[in-house]
Amino acid sequence: MYKKGNVILGGCAFLRLSSKNIDAAIDLSKLELEKIKDQVDYIEVGAYVTFGDLETHPLLIRNFNGIISKAVENIIEIQFRNIVTVGASVFSKYSFSDFPTALLSLNTEIELYKAGRTSLKKFLERSYEKDILSKIYKEK
Repeated sequence: MYKKGNVILGGCAFLRLSSKNIDAAIDLSKLELEKIKDQVDYIEVGAYVTFGDLETHPLLIRNFNGIISKAVENIIEIQFRNIVTVGASVFSKYSFSDFPTALLSLNTEIELYKAGRTSLKKFLERSYEKDILSKIYKEK
């Protein structure tokens, strides 16, 4: 049953900055969404991958002129980059984040639990809907 104080948690980087009361939480950290996978035609990035992982992963440095790694390398400090997740940054549509802009320039697709696979551009144009971002896909 849905209650206003129930939430789904990912990386929780901004949780302490919030004054929201949380009655019950579902933690997504055990869903194996922290992987970057080299598939035949695309690269798959799980929603729980941190900006630190994006910055240092050889596959992302080698591909796409390193734009994904470069988009996150100057964000605050490494400690922060090691807790901020891909899913939270993209799903929350943070206007201050360079990461979604880099993904837009690469015509990236995302996968949502309810809405399925769609382009990042279409997702960003939509109004907010409750869903869960699970993966990001970029064709090679």
